[in-house]
Amino acid sequence: MQKEKAKKNQIVVAISILLLFLFSFIISGFPVYARSPVVVIQPGHSVGYDPGATNSSTGITEAAVNAAVAGKVATKLKQLGYTVYLTHPVAGCSVQSLLTNAEANSLSNVANAINKIKPDLAISVHHNSGGSSASGYEFYWSSYRDFDQEGVYEVSGLWAGDTAFRDSSPCWAAQESKVFASVLERNFNGIGIDHRKTVERDDYVQAHVTCPSVLIEGGFISNPSESLLLASDAFQEKMSGRIVNSVSEYFGGATKDEKAPTADSITTPESPTTNAVFTVTANGVKDDLSGVSDVRAAVWCDWNDLKWYPANNIGNGQWSVTVDIKNHEDRVGTYYIDYYATDNAENDGYIGGETIDIVAVPSISNGVSSVRINNNQFKVYAKGFLNYSNLLFPTWSNNDGMDDIKWYQGVRQTDGSYAILVDNSDHGYDVGKYYTDVYGTDSNGKQVYLGGTTQTIAQMTARNVTASEVKDSQFTVTVSGIDAPAGIREILVPVWSNNGGMDDLIWYRATRKTNDTYEVTINLKDHGYDVGKYYADVYGTDSNGKQVYLGGTTQTIAQMT
Repeated sequence: MQKEKAKKNQIVVAISILLLFLFSFIISGFPVYARSPVVVIQPGHSVGYDPGATNSSTGITEAAVNAAVAGKVATKLKQLGYTVYLTHPVAGCSVQSLLTNAEANSLSNVANAINKIKPDLAISVHHNSGGSSASGYEFYWSSYRDFDQEGVYEVSGLWAGDTAFRDSSPCWAAQESKVFASVLERNFNGIGIDHRKTVERDDYVQAHVTCPSVLIEGGFISNPSESLLLASDAFQEKMSGRIVNSVSEYFGGATKDEKAPTADSITTPESPTTNAVFTVTANGVKDDLSGVSDVRAAVWCDWNDLKWYPANNIGNGQWSVTVDIKNHEDRVGTYYIDYYATDNAENDGYIGGETIDIVAVPSISNGVSSVRINNNQFKVYAKGFLNYSNLLFPTWSNNDGMDDIKWYQGVRQTDGSYAILVDNSDHGYDVGKYYTDVYGTDSNGKQVYLGGTTQTIAQMTARNVTASEVKDSQFTVTVSGIDAPAGIREILVPVWSNNGGMDDLIWYRATRKTNDTYEVTINLKDHGYDVGKYYADVYGTDSNGKQVYLGGTTQTIAQMT
């Protein structure tokens, strides 16, 4: 009986071992990263605590550029489905941080925080400092890890005045760091600046974390022109896109960017227009994964005159092209503008289009003249000045002298004249008389006065301001016949008695009775029942916030006898 029981136990153990072997074999076939890889991004240095390299001529700091790139990388990786952490916060980035900015000022804190969450990859984003002409990007990985002392040896020349540690038998994390550095090299190729070198060096974070890790030196802050490039949103989008593509490639490319950029809208000037030069803008251009690398527009009035214009990145997702109809045989008619964009993963596509009607200028006489467009705008023309270039139109309102003067650049019109559009929003919504002078540059390069004109932006007016008879210790102020070209925001009536100066001044808000009539009732109780003469002035504020005096009235309160 005992022999039979022992035999059964042996069979059970054998079957268990076989099942365990089969289970191990099955799970070994699953991808290593069946879960979402965990990636930590370290913005080098710490804004507000350690600025890193600073360019004295441009004022650009390394910490600010590091943070901007790191925030873009973290955001893109999160959108791709990775589990992402920043070592410390980046303004405007919602990705979770492991430390505060103050805590991250210590590299040991940074390494310990990274190790605590056991990520699959850590990336340090830095930018370099050297000579004013130094240029290019570098990558650093460490074969040495502080937890692995086998095979460690010292080498000089990697740190100024100090030795560095290397490992002749690097651990898995160190070996993978070298692999990731090579992936970065491949993806950064053609970014716009040169690859200087990839170095095996024991930078603190890379030498003290347990996961694969690479430090990126994205370019030289010490180089004034390169610092401006590194601080530009367009280049940061490009760099962050290439870092993200490298991460995706390293983890098997399961999250490859295959979508072209998009745009929120395409806008043109008001149509129709007589301008022979106009600007078309693509708004909200973005590519969440790889970043936008190129935007361009196809423009035509007739298919025979189709031209491609490279768009100018003006920031905040806006890209614009300026079109001159002389490039389209000075055609008058409907112009079609189609925008296309490419991201840093070479995905390309149509992002939107718009049309604008270019029309002939109504007959205007030679010289300088102006035409009122609406209650807030007028247009000034300068015609017949063919021997002058760079026509400038200084314009100002009659209010407070020339404190609102603005020099407008004339825009060529379809008839060869030059014109500007003046909107009183650019002059503090001033109403009343405006002055415009015109200057041109002659063939000798001298600026010459060519003439001037005036135009009036109508202000709010009132036909009558009256005060009613006193009844029950009250009287009513009525403002009638109000003409408000720019609309009415409010009518205010300051009221005071002649006694004691203006010590009882109260500003009343009048109530609308009809479209052009407002009223307010004055209670003598609110003015201490003063007797004698009362004064009421009226001020109107239009929908642009511009306040004007509309008139005044008086009322006399008889003294009791």
